[in-house]
Formats: sequence, C-alpha cells, structure tokens
Amino acid sequence: MKFHSDLSLLDVDKLPQNVYDLNSSYFYVSLLPRELKLRFLSRLNPEARRAFTPILNVTDEFVSEDECDCIIFPPCSPYMGFMEYMDNHSHTLSTTDKPVVAIYFSSDDAVYDVGSAIQLFRGGSYRSLNQNNVHGSLYVVADYYRGVLSPKELKVSFCGCSTNNNIRGEVLSVFENYDYFNSINRNMWGGDDRKDTADRDSYTIGPSDKNKREFVENMEDSLYSLVVRGKSNATYRFVESFMMGKIPLLIETDYMLPFGDIIPYETNMVIVPYGEDYDKALREFHNSHTEEELYNIQLENRSIWEKYFRADSAYYNVKSLLSKRML
Repeated sequence: MKFHSDLSLLDVDKLPQNVYDLNSSYFYVSLLPRELKLRFLSRLNPEARRAFTPILNVTDEFVSEDECDCIIFPPCSPYMGFMEYMDNHSHTLSTTDKPVVAIYFSSDDAVYDVGSAIQLFRGGSYRSLNQNNVHGSLYVVADYYRGVLSPKELKVSFCGCSTNNNIRGEVLSVFENYDYFNSINRNMWGGDDRKDTADRDSYTIGPSDKNKREFVENMEDSLYSLVVRGKSNATYRFVESFMMGKIPLLIETDYMLPFGDIIPYETNMVIVPYGEDYDKALREFHNSHTEEELYNIQLENRSIWEKYFRADSAYYNVKSLLSKRML
C-alpha cells in the first residue's frame, strides 16, 4: 500500500520536541524521506529521540498523489480542536476520490462522525461509541527494558499524575490502602522543576536522569503495572507496561485498545471494569497462575511491545490494518 501527503503543509521545525505532544505521529513521520526523518530526530529531546529513532528502520516513503492508494493528513497540534483540524484539509476532502487517513491526538474524548471514507486514528474516546473506522492509536515510548522479570509476588507499580482526572484520583486512593501498591505521584513521570539555558521546562526537554531511574526501578520492582485513564481515556502507562515486560492492571473505562483484534489482551492483562473490586480481580488472576506462567506472560508482553508498539513495528501494523480496510 502506498501513501501520499502534501509535504508543503509540513514544517518539521515546528513539530513538538517531546514525546507527549508527538505521541500518535509515528505513522506519519515514518513515511518522511530519510533526510527529513534525520532532521526531525535531531530536534527532539533525548527521551523523544530514543522513542522515535526506530522510524529509521521503515523504508517506505510518501509517493505522488497519482501513485498513492491513500492520502494521509499531517498530524495536528495536540492543542488543536478536531473540527479545526478537519477544516484545514477541507479542500483535499472535497477534491480527492481516494481514501483518507487522519491522525488526531489530544485530550479530547468527544465522539466525531467522520463518515466512511476516512480512517481516523486517535487517542482517547470510547470504544463502544465510535464507528469501526475510528481506531485507538498507541503512544510511542522510549525503551528502558533491562530484562528484569518479577517473581510471583503481589506488587503493583504506578508512576504519574494523580490529579489530572477524577477517575484516576479515585482509583489511586483505593490502591493506596494496599501494602502491595508502590506509587510515585508527580506532575508527569518525567516532570521536575529543572530548566535548560533556553528556559524550557522538563515537559519540553524531557525527564532528568534521576526521574528516569526512579520510573524504571518503580516498574522493575513490581509484577503488575496499574493502568488507569488520564486526562483523556488513554494513558502512556499502557504501552510503558508492555515495554517494561510487566502485566498491565487495566481499569477498564471503555478503552480503545490498539490492535485489539490481534493482540491477546484478555490473557495477558488483568482487566477490571471501573468501579468493581480491583483487589479481588487482581488476586483471582494472581492466584490462578503459576510463577512460570507469570514469567511467560511477562516475556510475551515484552514481545508484544517489540512486535506491535515500537515505532517501526507500529507503522507496519497500521499499514497492514489499512491495507485490509481499504484495498
């Protein structure tokens, strides 16, 4: 399958430099000519560069509109509203007879009717309320895996902000009652008060070495990783759990799971609907598996990250999905 995008609409130098604001743009930047990829990567902070460098493994590039099977809109700013994003491409929508892919990422959970000609990839929102051509988009994260597997000991990690959503705050307050819960609460897992010489804060320049070390050790020390929605109905913690080879404990809020039809989420995660007895569900899962089975799930989850969630792998899986839907 071949893709086209009007690169005159893209200013690489204006793309975000941090992994949070770039999140779902991995598919688009994977298709840039190599010189533009290198320029894009050179501008990123170390955290984002570590996450996006695998796009160099993608050999596909954008082609002309005449050659393409599909048109891709450039990813929008995470602070742009969906209707503004679509209005910016209204001319293309009105003049092309080819299928379109739109990439929208923000903290917006609203449901949009995009018609049948558009395949929309987005973070947040709700699985049961969206059309089947609206897909949950994963977040690309840096790889900090060091091969540490956890024994059969009931421990749950969490590292992140507790105040950016009422549901998250409520869930965390429940888990704080359990001695197996190990949490680090901060503005964001990489957040601190440091600034660089250009007066950019840690959100832009990335986490400090201290905070990265705390994050990795927090996850390595626990068999399970608590995954609960953030400002939108999505969270980086979901992909980070697989990256670290841990077992996600997902508080289910009608989550739009990426590649949900091909990844064995039901067997490789603890999925508990929001508001139910989280401790009971976790203990039932934990007690029903041997230590060897739990080791194997951890290895399988790391393999899932490598096969589906790493930036280059994610690109090829989205391409496969689009080929099945459009060709």
